[in-house]
Amino acid sequence: MSDVKCRECETIIDEASDLPFEKHSPCPKCGSKSRIVNEHIEDTVIFHGKLGLKARHGQTGKPFYESISGSDLNHKTGEWMKIERVIDRENDKYKEKIINPKTKEVLRHCEEPLSQHTGHGYAKYKKMTEIQKAIVKWEREVNTFANLYYGADVLIKKTEDDEKGSYFTTMGSILLTAFTIEAYLNHIGEKLFSFWEEIESIRFMDKLRVISKHLEIEPDFSKRPYQTIRLLFRFRDSIAHGRSKILKDQKSVKIKADKDIYDYIPKSEEEEYCTLDNAKRAKEDIEIIITEIHKKANLGDYPFIIPDMSIGSMSIESSTNQSS
Repeated sequence: MSDVKCRECETIIDEASDLPFEKHSPCPKCGSKSRIVNEHIEDTVIFHGKLGLKARHGQTGKPFYESISGSDLNHKTGEWMKIERVIDRENDKYKEKIINPKTKEVLRHCEEPLSQHTGHGYAKYKKMTEIQKAIVKWEREVNTFANLYYGADVLIKKTEDDEKGSYFTTMGSILLTAFTIEAYLNHIGEKLFSFWEEIESIRFMDKLRVISKHLEIEPDFSKRPYQTIRLLFRFRDSIAHGRSKILKDQKSVKIKADKDIYDYIPKSEEEEYCTLDNAKRAKEDIEIIITEIHKKANLGDYPFIIPDMSIGSMSIESSTNQSS
């Protein structure tokens, strides 16, 4: 049983929970096509318990007394049995009793010297390893752009916690932010155009123009947030297509007591860009751009709040015992 609601205003929608996104009707209240699906699953759970006891002389060594009492699963029949077992090594005693709790039938009753207890029951069980065969099925939607967005945020926070030696966490955050907008355009492109797969290989800026024109968005690259895109992708491309280079510099400087020669070492363009302020600016501006596109596509106000749509099942195929 499932309830379908509008993700923006939580109005109940009368449609199937597995209806493809492109077939969603606009919410009669707010017009959004995003949905929240609440699945109601009911089942009965029966708990089984088993108490075990081991006694030793001191903290190490083999127990001189062991006992087990409670429920035990019979892997051959799949039924729960009641078991009582005592292993008394000091007095050379072994006792085991297994009862079917439903029928009260005594399936096994054994009392004998422990030294004579071999080849069956507990002694046989210790030499066996249970192998369960199962079929596991999963269907899961992975929203890559959201994962990259949160990854960039994590790296920014790590940089803020320890700015010393944070060059690579800053670089990672900036790159993940660039990947975020790239992945989002592919995400939204598939929803807007049936032929997206045919043009997916075009350049990033061309993708942005196609989507912007379709949604009647006019990016202004002379100011933020769109101005950041050119700086961000210049950095992204310089890393992705990086080449070794020789940097030379000569200038007159005023030496301070807390400075040394390495404070004046020349930096490449990408090294200059790789700062915490630029990482924060890039993430903020890309978030604004993605949110604008998301709203224009009538997909809601919060593009990064996406539920993890996962459906999983496991069924036991067979159960066998093999000697170890």
